[in-house]
Amino acid sequence: MSKYKKYALLIIYGKCKEYNAVLYTSNNTILQKGGIPTETRFDTYDRYESYFSLSDSPCVLFKNTKKEKDDGCANWHNEPELQLCTDGEGYLVVNGEEYPFQKGYIAVIHPDEIHYTGSHTEITFISIILNDSFCRNADIDCSKLPFRRFIRDENMQSQIADIIEIWREPPSLSQKARMQIGVLGILVKLLEYRTEPIGSVSKSAHAFEPVKRTVQYIRTHYAEKMTLDRLSKVALT
Repeated sequence: MSKYKKYALLIIYGKCKEYNAVLYTSNNTILQKGGIPTETRFDTYDRYESYFSLSDSPCVLFKNTKKEKDDGCANWHNEPELQLCTDGEGYLVVNGEEYPFQKGYIAVIHPDEIHYTGSHTEITFISIILNDSFCRNADIDCSKLPFRRFIRDENMQSQIADIIEIWREPPSLSQKARMQIGVLGILVKLLEYRTEPIGSVSKSAHAFEPVKRTVQYIRTHYAEKMTLDRLSKVALT
């Protein structure tokens, strides 16, 4: 079995397990202003999808710590995501490819890429999920702009640190405006690390479309009896 098939099965298995758990628990970490929330479990596609329908913030932030035995589930979303490793080391899996992830590096995750960050020891990182509508309104369509996977840039790290400090402030018109300025600054800096012409599309992302269809099916039919045969038909049609 290829590593892509194994990864796809891991995603589907994890999503089934995740949705079963959601039926019986309600202690998910809720994002709120006044601080950066620490995850108690790996965030799901549903939660990412709902944030920007409720807020016009240019981004949302999470502080994440993953240890060797942490159980997580890969996910994807329509928004671009930046991850800044602040301590430790680990790995980032994107569309079946595993990359080392170390302190001081910024990982770039493009829209709709299936990804998971973990560690064989321990890793702490800040996730910044950029509002896709905000990016497009600035004429920066991240779905058509492939960027370098990892960036080591002290100026960008400083920009992220500034956004974190602004995020911790009480909500106000000034705070919102400075958040928008800060995210625009990061987007402009990110353009320096574009790797391919506008309009290019990742082939590996297309390879996981059957997986995404299967996960969507699980999301809407989790209360029904599922079989491998049924999930296979969903994936292949």
